[in-house]
Amino acid sequence: MPHAWTNGFVERLQGTILDDPWRVEFRSRFFTRAVAMQTALDHYLQFHNRRRVHQGYRTKGQMPAGTFFERRDKHEKPQRP
Repeated sequence: MPHAWTNGFVERLQGTILDDPWRVEFRSRFFTRAVAMQTALDHYLQFHNRRRVHQGYRTKGQMPAGTFFERRDKHEKPQRP
């Protein structure tokens, strides 16, 4: 179930994506196809979620993917055989 503060996290991520990859990419590159933009975004999100250490109070110095999978595994119900 969504929470009121979830929107703030989404807006923060959108701002980070605008500041980190897009403003840099648009200064050095001219995109002529949406596929090229999607590829650039995919590469950035891979870096952002799996290699970049975050300082937020929820991640506590971990990477978002690690935090997500750790919590998912912790709360996942055991599978029936």
